[in-house]
Amino acid sequence: MLAFAAQAQDCPTSETIGLHIGDAQLAVAKAKMDERGVKEAEDQLAAYTIFKWDLWGRASIGTSYGEVKQIADCHTEARCGFSATYILVGEKLEGMLVDGSWRTSSYQDVIPTDPPLTAINWAKETIGCEVPKPGELADQMSDLIFGTSD
Repeated sequence: MLAFAAQAQDCPTSETIGLHIGDAQLAVAKAKMDERGVKEAEDQLAAYTIFKWDLWGRASIGTSYGEVKQIADCHTEARCGFSATYILVGEKLEGMLVDGSWRTSSYQDVIPTDPPLTAINWAKETIGCEVPKPGELADQMSDLIFGTSD
């Protein structure tokens, strides 16, 4: 019998993303205090912020400076699944962080409505989660119920 796909960590859902963001922000703060693991903690916050953007829309990531900062850093550093073509977006976001205009939601005019698929895939890899395709999930359920496998 095939193993059920739930062995991998589940990706955040619309119901759980708020908890993940809070945990990731706390991890960044703790990492900065002891100066170890800062990069890993910031990557986790960036990954959860990308999921939040994908699940709740771009307006949702403007609730904290840390979230907007991580998205700006991902753009300017061409990481987190963003290519070098996004550097100007990151620079504009950085300017908004400096002058405080990100609070007015004007950052929404700078970033796309949805994060690119490459960013979502980077977030999944960073967190170590999978979202099974509906067909795969149905096949796995069938295998569990009927004891069949290919």
